[in-house]
Amino acid sequence: MKRTTRAIISLVTAISLILALFAVDAQAAITLTSNATGTIDGYDYEYWKDSGNGTMTLNGGGTFSCSWNNINNILFRTGKKLGSTKSWQDYNGIRIDYACNYQPNGNSYLGVYGWTEDPLVEYYIIDSYGTWKPPGNGIPMKGTITVDGRKYEVYSNSRTGPSIKGNNTTFQQYWSICQSKRTSGTISVTEHFKAWESMGMKMGKMYEVSMVVEGYQSSGTANMTKMDLIFGGPEPTNITNPTPTRPTASAAQRSAFSKIEAEEYNDLSSSTIEKIGTGDGGSGIGYIENGNYLVFKNIDFGNGANSFNARIAGQSSTNIQLRLGGPSGSLIGTLSMSPTGSWDVYEEQSCNVSNARGVNDLYLVFSGPVNIDWFTFKGDSAPSSSVPSSPTGNPGGAKTTDLNRDGVVNMADVILLANSFNATVGTSKYIDAYDINSDGSINMADVLLLAKDFNKSPTQPPTATKAPTATPTKAPTPTPTKPSNPNAKLVALTFDDGPDNVKTARVLDKLDKYNVPATFMMIGQNINSSTANIVKRVVNSGHEIGNHSWDYSSMNNMSASQIKDYINRTNNAIMQYAGVTPKFFRAPNLAYSQTMFDAIDLTFVQGITCNDWVQSTTAQQRANDVINGAKDGTIILMHDNQPDPHPTPEALDIIIPTLQSRGFEFVTLSELFERKGVPLRPDDNIAHTTLPN
Repeated sequence: MKRTTRAIISLVTAISLILALFAVDAQAAITLTSNATGTIDGYDYEYWKDSGNGTMTLNGGGTFSCSWNNINNILFRTGKKLGSTKSWQDYNGIRIDYACNYQPNGNSYLGVYGWTEDPLVEYYIIDSYGTWKPPGNGIPMKGTITVDGRKYEVYSNSRTGPSIKGNNTTFQQYWSICQSKRTSGTISVTEHFKAWESMGMKMGKMYEVSMVVEGYQSSGTANMTKMDLIFGGPEPTNITNPTPTRPTASAAQRSAFSKIEAEEYNDLSSSTIEKIGTGDGGSGIGYIENGNYLVFKNIDFGNGANSFNARIAGQSSTNIQLRLGGPSGSLIGTLSMSPTGSWDVYEEQSCNVSNARGVNDLYLVFSGPVNIDWFTFKGDSAPSSSVPSSPTGNPGGAKTTDLNRDGVVNMADVILLANSFNATVGTSKYIDAYDINSDGSINMADVLLLAKDFNKSPTQPPTATKAPTATPTKAPTPTPTKPSNPNAKLVALTFDDGPDNVKTARVLDKLDKYNVPATFMMIGQNINSSTANIVKRVVNSGHEIGNHSWDYSSMNNMSASQIKDYINRTNNAIMQYAGVTPKFFRAPNLAYSQTMFDAIDLTFVQGITCNDWVQSTTAQQRANDVINGAKDGTIILMHDNQPDPHPTPEALDIIIPTLQSRGFEFVTLSELFERKGVPLRPDDNIAHTTLPN
């Protein structure tokens, strides 16, 4: 046997051992900050959100603690997936003994949650709630029941939307709402089922029963200190973990220039959207709220669309943003709806569109209520095959076995691959750059490719073959261009505290508008699967990413080991979701120490500020501070993510054209240092504001 073959076998064996260790560690992990499902201590758990910040800590035995803020919709639950093989009667009694320190601030509820199949039913037993009483929408009460010594109101309604059977299914919702809120005690689940069926609300085969805390456009905390799910008979068998309810299969390609019915969406983000009649025998979508969005996959814009036309109805002004690739993706147009006078009076309204070509996933993002029947685009409808496609999914460039792009394939790359081992397309751990052979799964085939290059410096991507796949082309994004004037005055726009799906997107829209680059100093804990699309948009648009620590805590009193941990965790998150390694660091709250300078192997930057973390400052005031402080070589410190009102995007409408009219050029931090001839020196003990110093 050749020595090189032995070496590869030995390395593969070592990698397999590492992967096994990572598998054990993944099972032991109990703190979640992004979407996840799994099993721990015999209980199935789920963490799901569409945006915002939330943490769930699994404490074993079904108990958990959670907190959330700045979210649109989020849920935390533990229970059991029962496999839809038995009816509720077959379990000889189901009850939950629980205790929860429940502190909602706004719209939220606490209770039992689950599904049945045949018939398809989503059910709730709500013991406490925040400022909004479910189920809402004017649903009439069917009656009241008394269970466990407490009176519950019973409701039933039909809904079309996401379910365990897909994203556009019709199902029943059953509700028991406790008239006197409580946060501990026994919930006799079976007794609710008995009462419902006596009222004509038929249940099906049990798919799931769990205890849930859900928040909607709110904040809060909850600590589920007791959660015992008890079955009266033997423990149920064949407990399974079904696949996620959101479909992963690719959607058929549709022409943007055909009439697309609103109810024919592929995905959505909403807890209220329903299929409605449009008064002409047709159907549409209604019950839309601020922040909701609909997804239409694989829309072919051909050689380019120039206008959007929709048949809509509503009594208030609403904006419908048209974005590509994600709810915070490239903005191609905004339809500012004029009220039609009634929810039943439909009109065709339109807006201009730009930078829409090729095949893309289209997102309709709503700022408020509107009913929408159908929509279409106008423009050049030539087949998208004539449009050059651009690379997708790997902002770092061509795929390579040097996963962290440090020039050599080594154990650092092995560990990165191990973190995502067995991940597939559509899962939160899947990173396209680590799928070396591009087969849609990170597996042993990728390990073998990495092993062949171990301890080498590959210059070419691996020559693995793959079956041809239909890859949606991405609408081209403006690439900032360098001026021919080598003596131009340079300034670098930088933005702290993101990423945030909504607020970072607003800043990116302005940068796209003026075709200027910037550097985003990101908080590590904000970089996760829920913000992956906005992070990719930052990189794909030609912007740079820097390290702004793991969270918002000042680091000047931290130990060297804690500082390094915060920096490394943030670097790893940036690499995982952006495929790049940051070069620059800015201290949270601009608090520095010598320990930080010694422990952090990145170039420190500071910059001139404009008080845009103070909510009372206007866009004009923020712009004045920047314009008055800018000079050749200046770093400008702003924020893409701060509490509303936050008019920094509007300030950019003043700052960018004003400074450009005065001969300034906007560059990234890397370009600023390069063109000013200042080397990147992590050991210079300087937090740079203007170059040269």
